Amino acid sequence: MGPAPDANAPLAPSLALAATIGCALVVHAGLLAGGVPFAGDLGLTWEPMGRVVGTAWREGLPLWTGRLGGGIPLLAHPALAVAWPPNLLFAALDAPRALALLVLVHTLAAATGCFVLCRRMGGSTEGAWLAGTIAAAAGPAVSATAFPNLAFPLAVLPWALVAHTDPGDRDGTRGGRIARGCGAAAAWWALLVLGEPVVLVAALVGSAGLALAAARPRRALGQAAVFAALGTLAAAPVLVPRLVYLAASVRAAGFVREGMLAWSCHPLAALGLLAPGIEGLLPAGRLWPVQGRPLFAGLYVGPAVIALAASGALARGRRPLALAATAALLAGIALGRWGPLGLLPPDLPGAAALRFPIKALVPAVVPLAVLAGLGLAGGAGDRIRRAGLLAGLALLAVAAAAGAGPAGAAAALRGAVPAGLVLLLWWRRPARHTLLVASLLAADLLVASRSLAPVVPPGAFDEPVPACRALEAAGAAGDRIWVDTTRAGAAPPPVAPASPADALRAMRARLAGYTALDCGYSLMPHRDTEAVAPLGIAAFRALAETAPPREQAMLLGAAGVRWAVTFRDLDTRWWEPVARLAVDRSLTQRVYRNRLALPRVRWATRALPAADDDALRRTVARAAADLFAGSVILTGASASAASPEEDPVDAPRAAVVPVEDRPARLVVSVDAPAAGWLVVADALAPGWRVRVDGRPAAIREALRGLRAVAVPAGRHEVVFSYRPLRSAR
Repeated sequence: MGPAPDANAPLAPSLALAATIGCALVVHAGLLAGGVPFAGDLGLTWEPMGRVVGTAWREGLPLWTGRLGGGIPLLAHPALAVAWPPNLLFAALDAPRALALLVLVHTLAAATGCFVLCRRMGGSTEGAWLAGTIAAAAGPAVSATAFPNLAFPLAVLPWALVAHTDPGDRDGTRGGRIARGCGAAAAWWALLVLGEPVVLVAALVGSAGLALAAARPRRALGQAAVFAALGTLAAAPVLVPRLVYLAASVRAAGFVREGMLAWSCHPLAALGLLAPGIEGLLPAGRLWPVQGRPLFAGLYVGPAVIALAASGALARGRRPLALAATAALLAGIALGRWGPLGLLPPDLPGAAALRFPIKALVPAVVPLAVLAGLGLAGGAGDRIRRAGLLAGLALLAVAAAAGAGPAGAAAALRGAVPAGLVLLLWWRRPARHTLLVASLLAADLLVASRSLAPVVPPGAFDEPVPACRALEAAGAAGDRIWVDTTRAGAAPPPVAPASPADALRAMRARLAGYTALDCGYSLMPHRDTEAVAPLGIAAFRALAETAPPREQAMLLGAAGVRWAVTFRDLDTRWWEPVARLAVDRSLTQRVYRNRLALPRVRWATRALPAADDDALRRTVARAAADLFAGSVILTGASASAASPEEDPVDAPRAAVVPVEDRPARLVVSVDAPAAGWLVVADALAPGWRVRVDGRPAAIREALRGLRAVAVPAGRHEVVFSYRPLRSAR
């Protein structure tokens, strides 16, 4: 007989990698079973926008869509990342299945990236397996799958750090240096295209720290700068129009302090890192004073993982310290109002990029996971690990007494059990139990994360929406609708749905988020969840939604809004009732037709000036209800081009016929007996140009955010076209 197998032999690298992939797949077993994700922004924002992006890709280059708020850019949009190659899946598959596959692919990329990074930094195979499992199953990482703008760049972050671990340490082969350089440049390109600022901060600090920890720090820093420059140059076709567009968007106006620091991680909420779900049991008004609810479904990592990470940070060499510094910086950002960010002025340049500070916990998972993997093999020693675990258990006792009641005590006990087991294993001869400890911690995370990424059946997004059926029956196919999100007109969220499918059904019945896009309608104005609408459209929305009933119908009608869906009664002099729908037992949804609605493309014989919002309100309030049937109001700097002396009643009308109407191009044939104005109720944004009979003309600002152009008498062809790179010229 041969020798008995060694129970303490390390895992083979291939087996450890397979275990990492297996654990990542277990986290999203519901997707493998055919379900589709829906939590957070996935179901109400990304799924509808995925359909829009997919359609745009199938029709050509996705530059612009008119489906949201009178129009938004696609390529230049900082959150949609349409240039990210995996997002081409939206063109090949229906949006729910594309999202399911994207979540799986990016989770696997994050897990395998942390596995490789841990191995590259000298971690054991067991440690690399643990690092990869943490990256896939830690509470912030799983919760982030509800927000693709966080989950997708998280998948790139560890690979960006991998590309910066070797430069300067050893020369290696020429081919190896070229491969690392290309990999680093590609990672920077990906992070810039994906565009999440807090992940970019993590990559910048982490790569700089690893370069400084190299054997030749100056050379390594120089190489890192070159890699970043090459990635930035490759991303320029996306970055340039994005930056120019953002300068004309809501973000350019900045945020008030309360808005910027909303969803800061309260120190008590951070106890959720130690006890699963306890942050949701503590007083919401105290922890989340702005929103009143947590952003993430869970934060749990576990005391043992944090103790391992502390041990790994103090391991030999400077590279673990670089990762520790990155994790500490991100933790400081996550504290928001209760940390260093709370001391900064809200108008500090670039501060708005860190809106919703708790998001920083997502990229912090990467350095935490790798450090924990390094700490499993020894790190700074057994005393540090045992001390860290004892501190974690003490904090769990604090969590149990933090006012969360019996449920909080149960959550604290749930976090204490695996930590106590690991402490027992470490008390004597811990080196003999690394595989057992890694298995225990992996199982702990997999169990804790099983409810953080719920799924619904594949057909859930195809179920009919009552309001959309009512609109279709009234003949509203493809029209613009206004979903009332004002305090008086919005519905409260559903109360304790029985299942994820019921939760999705209830939110879609309320037309929450961008649900109306799924039904083929356009939203105008819309709730700008990413705060990237053109400033003019945001101003128009504020004017329309706060105007008196008659003026509200006038303004919305001038923007081409033919229908309204609301949970309040509207004035039937201006809004024709179409349907009343019982959404819940105590909620009745109303559907109305706007009696003052006008075509999206129309003719105006007179232009009235309004230099500011007060002047615009006064002009609309004093005019007849049919003001916009023959007039347009030019606002802002365009007010000086107005011609109020024309009489819209007696002036002859023009024939206006759209002959080509595509998202990024509109061609209109005009036959005008007299000079006037062609009004297009679409968003005015950088990149749009107009030509009249082939000659450049000026686009004027109408109603704060729409477009108008002066057209002389006679027959003319007016061409509006959008090219995002024009905005940089």
